[in-house]
Amino acid sequence: MRQHSSVCIASVLAAASFSAVSAHAYQPLGETHWIEAARMSEPESGDVAFFDRELPLFDTFGGTRELVGIDVYYSVEMLHDETYASNNSGVQIASRFEIHRTWIPTFENGFDEIGYFEGFYAVASAQDPGFEGFTESDINIYNRAWWFGLNNPSTLARFIGTGTTGVQSELRFDTLIVQNPNNPNAFFDPSFIDVYVRELWVDMSFTYIYNVVPTPGVSLVVAGAGLAAVRRRR
Repeated sequence: MRQHSSVCIASVLAAASFSAVSAHAYQPLGETHWIEAARMSEPESGDVAFFDRELPLFDTFGGTRELVGIDVYYSVEMLHDETYASNNSGVQIASRFEIHRTWIPTFENGFDEIGYFEGFYAVASAQDPGFEGFTESDINIYNRAWWFGLNNPSTLARFIGTGTTGVQSELRFDTLIVQNPNNPNAFFDPSFIDVYVRELWVDMSFTYIYNVVPTPGVSLVVAGAGLAAVRRRR
């Protein structure tokens, strides 16, 4: 009876020890890769550029790592100058400058669930007579957004392997000047504001969320440790 109890105790200890190791081993870990998805220097209205980048695939290292999700993040930045003219007209001058851009990523492996980013930056101004013009340089506009997490098994499977997968993107740049709707009675001068865009770029990151899979050898070692502990107690 004592021997039977000892075996049961050994089994319980081994299972408890293995559970503890498993709980520790299966804490989700992350592997992040940043890529500069797109960059345009001194873009002009109507410019469209295409880019091709490489994203490292998730390596399971012989099945010792299990991919359980991907966090996708991107940021859009723009460096530009703004120049405001002097107002010598004797009436209030209103103007509005909008900078539009669209970024569309696609993937070599056929994944297309990321969507696209379409945004604009607006500069509005309404200045009284006697206003003295000025230029403000190197203004950095930073837009960012966490996109979403991916956990569909068929989607994750496309990012598993060795080597890299291609990330293509299309970046469109456009500008539009319109009258400021908040000042409908002011004199509209589209040349009152001038915006010079130095650079526009998009950064993107993929964080592979994964678990570490214990190898069979680890399980045997833990079970053996449990049995050894019981023998010492006897």
